Amino acid sequence: MASIESRSRYVVSVQNRDDLTQTFAFNRTAALKAFIADLKKQGYKPKLSRTNAAPCSQRLGQALHRRSATAQRKRHPKAHRRLTPRAL
Repeated sequence: MASIESRSRYVVSVQNRDDLTQTFAFNRTAALKAFIADLKKQGYKPKLSRTNAAPCSQRLGQALHRRSATAQRKRHPKAHRRLTPRAL
């Protein structure tokens, strides 16, 4: 069975030190933990965040909704058109 997980990138930043900001791929947790440990060792307080605000499941739901609407229009191409009264 497929699983839904967030594959967005991790961002490690330090307040008032933009030169120490780094991004890591979702599967590079070992490098991420090592970088955070190194910053703490130097006396900084690293902040960990993700790059996108929308959860993966929300984006997946939106994509599925678009696909179903497109499939419905293909099955019934005239159903989405507005009906207009005919001129007499």
